[in-house]
Amino acid sequence: MADHPAMITEVVGELLDAMAAGPKPVDLVTAYTLPLPSMMICRMLGVPYADHGFFQRISAALLNNRTAPDVALAASTEPTDYLRELVHAKDADPGDDLISRLVLRRVRTGEIDTEELVSMANLLFIAGRCCGCRRSCTADGAGSPPQTSRSAGSPSAPETA
Repeated sequence: MADHPAMITEVVGELLDAMAAGPKPVDLVTAYTLPLPSMMICRMLGVPYADHGFFQRISAALLNNRTAPDVALAASTEPTDYLRELVHAKDADPGDDLISRLVLRRVRTGEIDTEELVSMANLLFIAGRCCGCRRSCTADGAGSPPQTSRSAGSPSAPETA
């Protein structure tokens, strides 16, 4: 798989470029915090770049507490269907990504079947998206880790914000 620091730098650069080119003022949550975890998971799994918008739409629907229940239900099942197709595509033409590696090392050897890999990939997508977004921040600040700042006189002494 691609070098993780380089992949992170590339994804962050793409988001920053999009913010610089987009309308002002920039909503950092919408333009950076929410898409970053999803884009990283997509890259690691081997989701084609053209399909990142699909995962951004799904993430937005699932993370918005105002999403209608029927829309949230559809959004929760769509990734499974997509990932099943992706696993089959990676089996036919493996790349340098996590799904391809698991196809080659686990599915083709019979250790797991395609549906197990689809479930694992879906779990990684969900966990990465939720964990990443909650750790970064949310629109209302709920679920954010405690904020600390350093005293000007003591760089090692945290203070509660």
